[in-house]
Amino acid sequence: MASREALSENLVTLMEAARQEYAAYLKSNSLPFTSQHAQMIIIDNEDRNGWRSDFKDVTQSTADSYLPSWPGLQEELKHRTLDLASDFVSTFTSTLPFWANPLGPYQNFLQLSNANPEFKSEPNSWIAQQILVPAMAEYLRSLESADTPNTDLANRIAAEAIDFVGSSKLRTRSSLPVSGLDMESDQLSVGDIVVRALTPRQRGTLWMQANSILLPAISRDMLYSTKGAYTLPSHVIQVTTSHPRMLQPQPGMYHQAALCAFFLHGYPLAGLGMMTSDTVPTWINWARMGVPIQLSAFPRGTKELRQDSLNEIWQTLKKLRNYNLDQPSNPRDLSLHRFLLGSIREDQADSLLDFTIALECIFLPYDPSTRQAELAYRFRLHGTHYISSSLHERRETWKRLRDLYDVRSRLVHGSEYPSAAEIAEKVEAARNLAQTALLKAVRSHFPRVEELTAMVLGEGLD
Repeated sequence: MASREALSENLVTLMEAARQEYAAYLKSNSLPFTSQHAQMIIIDNEDRNGWRSDFKDVTQSTADSYLPSWPGLQEELKHRTLDLASDFVSTFTSTLPFWANPLGPYQNFLQLSNANPEFKSEPNSWIAQQILVPAMAEYLRSLESADTPNTDLANRIAAEAIDFVGSSKLRTRSSLPVSGLDMESDQLSVGDIVVRALTPRQRGTLWMQANSILLPAISRDMLYSTKGAYTLPSHVIQVTTSHPRMLQPQPGMYHQAALCAFFLHGYPLAGLGMMTSDTVPTWINWARMGVPIQLSAFPRGTKELRQDSLNEIWQTLKKLRNYNLDQPSNPRDLSLHRFLLGSIREDQADSLLDFTIALECIFLPYDPSTRQAELAYRFRLHGTHYISSSLHERRETWKRLRDLYDVRSRLVHGSEYPSAAEIAEKVEAARNLAQTALLKAVRSHFPRVEELTAMVLGEGLD
């Protein structure tokens, strides 16, 4: 059994040896290590009233083109790689194996007779194929020059490899490009959430891909959808989840709760409708998974995101783990599910109905003493007391809930169907009421019918 420090040092040595062999291969075949091309970039206008596009010459590694067809490591280095893999196996017996893609783009590196070894029968080959070869490839594709080593880069990749193999969990990071956020800093983070500004180059890549101006290789930073014709993301929300080591990652299992948390705090997110999920670190499993996400393509403005705001969103997100927003199984789940649907719809009438149903789930719990009697009255009465604390607030909330339920009834039952302007006005009122009520319920608890009755009767008040 080798120490982690020794494993890291030996892996760094292997990566450097691979660089030397790869540099010699490129030189002997007159292949460039990097290439230049014009890349579209997107830049916000100085007055922030829009954006403009430009083109910038960028230098890019050719490794993605040449590494898959590279004949592979020389015999001595191949044997050293398998020997190091044996040390990994003996050192991390308690955390190996892990779920991994059976195939990858760098199978030629080791020139194994079995290109798809199994851990049970060939543990050394399996570790070499799943950890050591990807580490070498990541090092080669991240270098600025084939002739110049980068010790800091090699040490970082080695540390990522050892942390990954020694962990009891697998981690997946899901990334969702969005608009609707305004941040002074380039990145904010708390807990499992990272929010960062997209670079001009990333925004340009997204715009070109979404609008089919050209068809470049899929970016390592994002996937896309054609909704980019309507909105241009400015930021990306990344959420990291953990799961058992032998469980295949399920991309998107956390995205609905994260979206709902931002919506509950009033952030008008819109976007392309495509989330990507990667293993952490991204180079381990070779594969990127894209998941379509239902998200409005039409921005409703922006809201400033500060560190304290993100901290509150994180607290709400932790609470939302207790609810099933995808397949509701009770009125509490359904309330959040409908609120999320209302927040991502592009039809305002649908949003209005969703928000109203979300409020009904809170304000109209089953009461055997009243059954279905006077639902509209109970909706206003319970909602007014649950949301508002002062007499002035209650008068205003009573009116807002009354008007909202009236428009909802006219939508559903067809009498004096409301105008588009009236629907638009009531959508915002319904959204704000649902945000207030649900945020209170999620951060504390959903009210029981006895609690709502006590509020109406003034019990507990001086």
